[in-house]
Amino acid sequence: MEQEKPKLPNKPLKKGKNEPKKFSLNWLYFLILVGLFGAAFFDNEKKGKEVDWSVFETYVENGYVERIDYYSNKEVAYGKILKDSLKQVFGKDAELYLKNPVVQTAVLNETVIEKLRTEQLLKNNRNIAFAVHRETDYFNIFLTLFMPVILLVFLFWLLNRRMAGMGGPGGVFNVGKSRAKLFEKGENKNKTTFKDVAGLEGAKEEVEEIVAFLKSPDKYTQLGGK
Repeated sequence: MEQEKPKLPNKPLKKGKNEPKKFSLNWLYFLILVGLFGAAFFDNEKKGKEVDWSVFETYVENGYVERIDYYSNKEVAYGKILKDSLKQVFGKDAELYLKNPVVQTAVLNETVIEKLRTEQLLKNNRNIAFAVHRETDYFNIFLTLFMPVILLVFLFWLLNRRMAGMGGPGGVFNVGKSRAKLFEKGENKNKTTFKDVAGLEGAKEEVEEIVAFLKSPDKYTQLGGK
């Protein structure tokens, strides 16, 4: 009979190459934050170049502005610059404003703009398009009020998860805490006595008899105890 060859123990499968990687939710939260900040920066890019009202008024008088949009909730006016006037308004940075040739200025109300338009219509026979927007910008309000709080909560939560992974449960809240207790030399760890327990007189007597028996069993044997 042929001798059976000893079987080699099965090697455990190595993890890593064939095992699919799990998607971390941290990346999802990070992408959401990046998206919110990106939207905020994109909104700021739409605003264009900031100028004083006197400069804005000069642009209008010189015929550089073809349209004015006023947002009452922000008290800001946006003037769209004509393509032929980009260099006069933006100078060397004219190429940067090709997609968004806009200048903005702070205005308390639309009456000031209406007056400026009327003057241009009478003096230069130039009718500038004008629109008033009274909607509430909830997105910017949300970003201004809640975005810093959300960012701080997210960073604190991420730090807490990191600390929990390194030091066990509890995370940041258990930093510096120890479960060890200090006992002075000679201190009795169990300070509970029969006086601390009420209504257990019968149990007390039984326990005392058992303790006495364990200390001197011969005494109870002589009395006939087993």
